Amino acid sequence: MRPSPALFSGLGKREFTFNDVFRCASEFQPSLSVEPAHALRLLFECSVIGTVEEIEGKTFFTVKYRNRNAVLDLGKKLILHRGMWKALNLN
Repeated sequence: MRPSPALFSGLGKREFTFNDVFRCASEFQPSLSVEPAHALRLLFECSVIGTVEEIEGKTFFTVKYRNRNAVLDLGKKLILHRGMWKALNLN
């Protein structure tokens, strides 16, 4: 039950929302064997993705490896770890 890397390269961007992932997953062929929300939670726990938000002009990132107590908020904008960008052809 692994999420396919092709799903993220199919998004075509480094920053995305849960709705973007859900939409892309519903069009993905063959269909995924894992629920998108569950896959994102697993990837967050491994620090493959994090959240990003702007507050008063400042950008804040939340990733599990920086804060062990961090919890994924699917309502926030998500970002892939920088190490994944080149592997997934995301410029």
